Amino acid sequence: MKPLLEIATGDCYEANGRAITDKVYANKEGGWKLCHGLATLATDGKPYGHCWLEYKDEVHDYSNGNHITLPKIVYYALGKIDKRSVLRYNGEEVVEKILKHQHWGPWDYDPPR
Repeated sequence: MKPLLEIATGDCYEANGRAITDKVYANKEGGWKLCHGLATLATDGKPYGHCWLEYKDEVHDYSNGNHITLPKIVYYALGKIDKRSVLRYNGEEVVEKILKHQHWGPWDYDPPR
């Protein structure tokens, strides 16, 4: 398994986008949010765009073939995620954004990498 939040490239937008559409539409589970935001890469201290899921006070990250589940406060601390940068989308909004933009994201911000 790759180290948590140490990878600035990967499949986070697609993997987590697929996960929320599966959870919302296949299982009819409400309350999930797809999040886009800026994390800080541990190896160089620079920000990068990242994507994950939030459900209640937990984060679920399906990036790079993993399923990491952590308390939100821990995940944000480990990733040095700027709370002000986080954009949240419910399942219906995710589907609308994918159809409109024809990609998994990011949609409403331009991350530095």
